[in-house]
Amino acid sequence: YGPNMGPTNKEVFEDVGYYLPKATATPSEDYTIVLDVHPIANDDQNAIAKVELMYRCNFGETKFVPMTYTEEVFQRTVEEEDEVGETIEVDKMFPGWKGVIPAEDIPGNGLLIQFGARITDGAGRQWISPSRNNPDDCPNWYGTIVEPTADQTSLHEKLQTFHLFVEGESKTLMDKDYADISKAHPLGARCGIYDAQTNTYYDNVRIDLRGNTSAEFPKKSHGLRFSKCQPLTCKNMLEGKKGTKLKEIRKTSFTAEYADPTFIRQSLSFHMWRNAGNKVPFHYPVRLQLNGEFYQLAFHSNRFTDELIEDSYGLDPSGYGYKNVGTISSSVGTTAGSVEKKTPDDGDETSAAAYKPMFYWAKTFSTSQAVAEAELAAEKAGTEVSAEIIAQREALKNTVYDSFDIPAWINYLAMARVTQECDDIWANICLYWDKNGNDVWMPLAYDHNLSFGAWYFGDDRATGRIGLRSNDDTFKSHPFYSGWKVRAHKGGSFEGDTAGSGNYAVEALWQNPEIRQMYLRRLRTLMDEHLKAPGTAQEDTPFWDYVTLFKDVVAADAELDRAKWGDDYTGTVIYIWNHKLGWDEAFEDLWDEYVVPRRTHLYNTHSIANTAKAIGYASDKNAGIPEAHPETFAPILMEKIEGGIKLTNPNTDSIDLSGWTVEGLMDVSTLPEDSEDVFTLPPGTVLLGGKSLVLAYDRKTFVANNDPCFVIGLAVYGDDKTWIPEPNAEATSIVLKKADGDVAVDNV
Repeated sequence: YGPNMGPTNKEVFEDVGYYLPKATATPSEDYTIVLDVHPIANDDQNAIAKVELMYRCNFGETKFVPMTYTEEVFQRTVEEEDEVGETIEVDKMFPGWKGVIPAEDIPGNGLLIQFGARITDGAGRQWISPSRNNPDDCPNWYGTIVEPTADQTSLHEKLQTFHLFVEGESKTLMDKDYADISKAHPLGARCGIYDAQTNTYYDNVRIDLRGNTSAEFPKKSHGLRFSKCQPLTCKNMLEGKKGTKLKEIRKTSFTAEYADPTFIRQSLSFHMWRNAGNKVPFHYPVRLQLNGEFYQLAFHSNRFTDELIEDSYGLDPSGYGYKNVGTISSSVGTTAGSVEKKTPDDGDETSAAAYKPMFYWAKTFSTSQAVAEAELAAEKAGTEVSAEIIAQREALKNTVYDSFDIPAWINYLAMARVTQECDDIWANICLYWDKNGNDVWMPLAYDHNLSFGAWYFGDDRATGRIGLRSNDDTFKSHPFYSGWKVRAHKGGSFEGDTAGSGNYAVEALWQNPEIRQMYLRRLRTLMDEHLKAPGTAQEDTPFWDYVTLFKDVVAADAELDRAKWGDDYTGTVIYIWNHKLGWDEAFEDLWDEYVVPRRTHLYNTHSIANTAKAIGYASDKNAGIPEAHPETFAPILMEKIEGGIKLTNPNTDSIDLSGWTVEGLMDVSTLPEDSEDVFTLPPGTVLLGGKSLVLAYDRKTFVANNDPCFVIGLAVYGDDKTWIPEPNAEATSIVLKKADGDVAVDNV
């Protein structure tokens, strides 16, 4: 049963829906359509006198055929009350207007059928449905397709197929940036999309070119904007039970992944980041058909919008979300494009006031570059830094404790180094300010097409480095890559040209030795969970588990894609991998040239046990990644304090508390509906030996009234608002449990 698109005419009928006895048509057979028209008046003047089926096939001539009103023509499941007042579901028959598209008009397999209604009242007035009252943001037609053949749909049940239909000038305009064509073509390119997973047709979807450098590739990525009255609903089928149904979305994209011979990099990266507890967009493979022909193996991927922030990240959309913040300087601009404000959706995305919160925050750590460079200069000269630099370093430490979501930053950066994400800290990193909740700034993952050792220099073939780099500390392989002391050195040595930039916010974090130690502890946890120690076989790693699933699902369609689009990227300025690798060869290359040397680099070269390389925070230093997490340790101490709970680690070893829970802490009446009195410590929560952290009910108030320290706020977003919890006055104990559920502390 299709969606109602009304109301269209309040005098005669409320709205129109449709019912298709068969989801798709069959060639050379009549196709029946039932329209569900809801009349209002029955007088001669305003009664419905005639309903006609309006249709066109494969963008052909619009035709009209009369429809017949029929009692009990379609069945729907409705809710009713039984004899005792309980709500039950009942199948009932309903009347409707029945029309038939004749067999001779049905086009070939996989092609488009569009239809609607023309309604005439007793006075001869006519209306159509869909109403087409907003050509920019409403559908012009309902629709379906002719049943696709086996070779017109994905060759694996977990690979969703979208059938795209584009006519006329839109075939050319869809491969252009909307900003470049909007003056001459304000509506942009338009397409129809049939989702074979849900048997749903979406009409009048705007489609345009997406990407910066990748826009020059022959195989294009596209941005999509669905209409307000018919947003897209779908599901990540590749993730199985984890692939939760997505909420309705309007702005999304199909990315091409043309420069990746495996197609897997972004999908694998986001899968690993999600399993590590990071907030990530969806990014999963789909098959695209265009006007009945195979178009490409693409990836359905979130665009960074207010929908992404609320629905995928689970954050309060009234907080401030910024895309492409680059190095997070107080005057942001990046080679990937200028920073963009996405939330709150208040209509102001261009004024200075819209960006003031981020720029004001960035000014609080704008000295981080100068501090880092002064330290490097002093170390080289064998002198001490000045008192001014020491004061600035202390100020940076306080800024981090006061305004950074420390676990989120630690978890983000640790996973970024496991997957060697090379394009975030200078370009694609995104930010969110939890203004109404815990009053902290956090990084958000987005656009991971340069993960797993890929790099985006120009024609660097003269250096002999075409391929993947996973152990090159002169490039982006160092565990501390991202601050101003560890940058990408284009010249291939630690001296001379330092072409890459550091990130001001990350440098503020690295200026605190305690934060660096928290990060290294979490990094080792994620290495053990995702990469496994050197020598571990492919089949014994979660990394390769996903590769195996991915290859099984997309292999057949990947072969079609390569046959259509080729594998020679050398006509572009991008030289990032061995472009001529075969399908299986590319995956083995990913393992042999990334995973194997990356594991050695992290587990051995940068191990605290490697005494051959001095430990420190610099490009030519050993990061000092600790040994595996201790299996046994003394219990964490808990103490009630004003405004929260204080946790103290009595051990000498750092303890990774990610995923641990605290029960008996909060009054559930001050939480979203159906919440439990359980707080889960966020991924990236690490408690150093001999140190403490505070779980604060109202973080903003606690920070204002106390000296800077490690504070995690308990505020949560749910039921369309942010909640600041209060203590559970009735709890007789507060229980701390490990991530596996074992009780760590029962503090009465």
